[in-house]
Amino acid sequence: MHANSHLIHKPADLLRSALLLAVLLVATPAMAGVFIVNSTGDAPTAALDGACDTGALIGGDPECTLRAAIQEANNQPEDPAEIQFNVEDCPNGICVINITPGAMLPDIVSPMIIDGSTQPGNAQVCQLGIPDRPAYGIVLEGGGVDIGLRIELGGNGSVIRGLNVRNFYNGIDIIQAHNNRIECNFIGTDHTGTVAGPGNGQNGVQLGCDSSGNIIGGPDPADGNLISANGIDGVKLIARFTCNPNPEDNIPTANSVLGNQIGTAADGVSALGNVRNGIALYGGLGADGNFIGVLQDGVTVHGNVIGGHGRAGIYLDSEEQSVEGTDNTLILGNYIGTDRSGQVNIANAYGGVDIIRGSNNRIGGPGENDANTIAFNSEGVWITFATSVNNTLQRNSLFSNVGLGIALIDRANNTQNAPALSQAVASQGTVTVTYSVSAENGTPPLTVEFFVADDDNEEGRVFLASDSYDSSGKTALTFPDPGLMSGTYLVATATDADGNTSEYSLPVELQTDGPGEDLIFHDRFNI
Repeated sequence: MHANSHLIHKPADLLRSALLLAVLLVATPAMAGVFIVNSTGDAPTAALDGACDTGALIGGDPECTLRAAIQEANNQPEDPAEIQFNVEDCPNGICVINITPGAMLPDIVSPMIIDGSTQPGNAQVCQLGIPDRPAYGIVLEGGGVDIGLRIELGGNGSVIRGLNVRNFYNGIDIIQAHNNRIECNFIGTDHTGTVAGPGNGQNGVQLGCDSSGNIIGGPDPADGNLISANGIDGVKLIARFTCNPNPEDNIPTANSVLGNQIGTAADGVSALGNVRNGIALYGGLGADGNFIGVLQDGVTVHGNVIGGHGRAGIYLDSEEQSVEGTDNTLILGNYIGTDRSGQVNIANAYGGVDIIRGSNNRIGGPGENDANTIAFNSEGVWITFATSVNNTLQRNSLFSNVGLGIALIDRANNTQNAPALSQAVASQGTVTVTYSVSAENGTPPLTVEFFVADDDNEEGRVFLASDSYDSSGKTALTFPDPGLMSGTYLVATATDADGNTSEYSLPVELQTDGPGEDLIFHDRFNI
């Protein structure tokens, strides 16, 4: 079996190609109606007649509230609508729409675009990256109950953007709805992105049932959401809900979460974590076949910053005692426990990635931007239980985690053996590493990856080279010397043909036949 062929095993993954095509071809539909919200009130529309009008007047014009606009947009299911904003006389330019507690906004059951960036003076919130955005001019404020906005069956292809959503039960829900986009919002913080909003009491964004093809964030810096200070998880994909009688039809799949800051303040370096996890995928039979840090094409990478959480950065599981798990997750290009520079400590209290029950997940890859940076957490990557197999780690940068870089617990990943490094020598522009891998387990050929260690710890900070290993006994790999100096330590991992990656090897100290002249490598990677 090819080393990457283990990624597709479940029926849910057969949907990927079709769903990907649908997601990537979804364009903004032609607008049949534009409703312009001009009020911070919460009154309903007076009549479902195509006119957003509560019956009251605002400066001589009919009042159009967000509630009334959603009602009218829902009433034209075959003609997608756009909801814009033009609210005047807001204190300091911040328009706070207080949603009546216990009177949740209508579910979105017809495709629509809700665009807070259309508020005069608010356009830059969807033109700039998160750290550079001004304060949000349109705020949805809950009373600590209800869901802020919920896209339900029929709302496929909707877009929610340019809003500050805070102090609800969940900020935004997507339930059995497909091909929606949640982009350039502040969810859980205040309108400046610097303090708790107060946060939403449960989750920032939640996807449930068979929701598929949704994108949270996007490939452009202006697409990213700030999702922080919420009471449970930043983004939750949960397979526990029972919209459909068959449990396999309640799995959110082929969704992408990329380009967001999850658990930080808007500056991207200050912790403002969600109480539990940054991104959680779990419940039922597991939330299979999703994408973190990359679009559904598996190629377009724009990683999330995920840090400051009371538990894990990314958490994968199913129901307790289940033999199933959350499988076939692709995790690329993220900064987990650190900022985009890889220098700042924004630790998650548990692992950077915790796979409690899950198989065939891939963390990192061979592409230029595929590697995740996982640093400063209690553990780097934690994989548990014998049912968790074929989880592949490839070319990631792990350093400064308190415990092991990779921890396999209770026979996870078939307890794939790590390589044993016996010698590493730099000479005449090359490095030669002598090593062996026990033949007791692992389907050959094995892929062995070599890294510059984090000091003399069992973590790989900088990927160096890889080798294919299909025999017992010692062998050696020689590769160009990038400028390593004597006293540098190397470590390695082994991944079998089914995708089971080992823990890191014990480190071996590099020996050189000269003083070492090139310090560029050390300066570049701060080692």
